[in-house]
Amino acid sequence: MKSKWLVIIIVVLVIVVGVLAFINREQLAGKRALIENPGIMITHQGAELATVYLEEIRGLGEEEFDIVLRSSGKPPRDLTLTGVPLKALLQKVDASLMERASQVVVRAIDGYSVAYTMEEVLLDDHI
Repeated sequence: MKSKWLVIIIVVLVIVVGVLAFINREQLAGKRALIENPGIMITHQGAELATVYLEEIRGLGEEEFDIVLRSSGKPPRDLTLTGVPLKALLQKVDASLMERASQVVVRAIDGYSVAYTMEEVLLDDHI
């Protein structure tokens, strides 16, 4: 009797995993494409304005900047990072976004999100 229930539970779990994999296949394909050809999609009020890929981003002029990395449970440490200011990227796509938008939400492929006000984006040596 116990082995019968065990088989039923395993079959149900296999079905659930299969259904979830089927539901998430499009999202996984999109993530795979971004990993193979990294870029940043710019949207405004739900409409896609442009996707800017890594080589284009590098062409905007990389800058080095120093930060203090603070993470929970660990002492702060100084880092020097290289990147392109977010405002340069927005100006490339649509300079009027600087006046029309009030905030910028950055969402990573792993789901991590952070929101910045436009004032923060426009500061020198910030983002």
